[in-house]
Amino acid sequence: MKTLKLALTATIGLLCLISFDIHAQFPGCPTINAGNDQVLPCSQNCTNLTAVPFHTGLTNTYTVGSIPHAPPIPYNQAGGTAISVNTDDVWSPIINLPFNFCYYGTNYNTVKVGSNGTIKFGPATGGGGNPWSFTASCPSTALVNAGDIFGAYHDIDPSLGGTVKWYLLGSYPCRIFVVSFNQVPQFSCTNTQTTQMIVLYETTNAIDVYINNKPTCTGWNGGRAIVGIQNPAGTVGIAAPARNANVNWTVNTPEGWRFTPNGAPNYTVSWFQGATLVGTGNTINVCPGGTATYTASVTYNRCDGTQVTATDNVTVSYAN
Repeated sequence: MKTLKLALTATIGLLCLISFDIHAQFPGCPTINAGNDQVLPCSQNCTNLTAVPFHTGLTNTYTVGSIPHAPPIPYNQAGGTAISVNTDDVWSPIINLPFNFCYYGTNYNTVKVGSNGTIKFGPATGGGGNPWSFTASCPSTALVNAGDIFGAYHDIDPSLGGTVKWYLLGSYPCRIFVVSFNQVPQFSCTNTQTTQMIVLYETTNAIDVYINNKPTCTGWNGGRAIVGIQNPAGTVGIAAPARNANVNWTVNTPEGWRFTPNGAPNYTVSWFQGATLVGTGNTINVCPGGTATYTASVTYNRCDGTQVTATDNVTVSYAN
């Protein structure tokens, strides 16, 4: 795993720069990969360098794609804060996040978790009932009271067993908020259990949904379930392919989905040789006079006005 140098830029009277080294311990962290070191033949004077940053953008629109099933923690991770304990169809108390999470253009630092597999941003109060009955597909104004993130949304019953816990993990600038639903029985089909997880990422604002297993209870609420997200008004959103309420679906093989902000890119890429800027953009052409180390730097502009910078190095040398 590569070591990343990250920096926070903030303006408080004057510009302050704080930089430090961390490891990108989670897959949705702000990162950049400068590529493998290159060894050139003596007859070749120049070469291209290509860096791959973690792609994200403004949160006015999102894409969704399949990702490896690699939850950042086990579903039965020790610790955490238990919610919906022995209680069905409820919202958790308000949970305060230590970081701003940008979602459909708005910064949030509070959430509440629904016992039926949902998250709602910025509520004024916690508690109350988390709806279980629905017929609409995501997005829909009819789903507003059910939450903003569905991962997966269906009628499960923590009063019958299993655990629902939330965790805050990692360190700035890549803390994560994790909600794990571990072996929670389905309502009505109480002999079947669901294990799933929702992950929110600081800085990149990525949203991951992992499902270890999800049976289908066709005799209750039509067997409907949703993996998707929508804005708080329910007017814009996106669901994972074949994971909306208009079809019955089952997960027997563990799967993962990532919802990535896909508006205008909110980052820039620069290349340095030492302290000298030698190019911008993902790909540059360099003509080193001998062995040289180049640094790819990506700077993310966060919704709260701060910046986070990640770097990675690549060395170019000659065969003789």
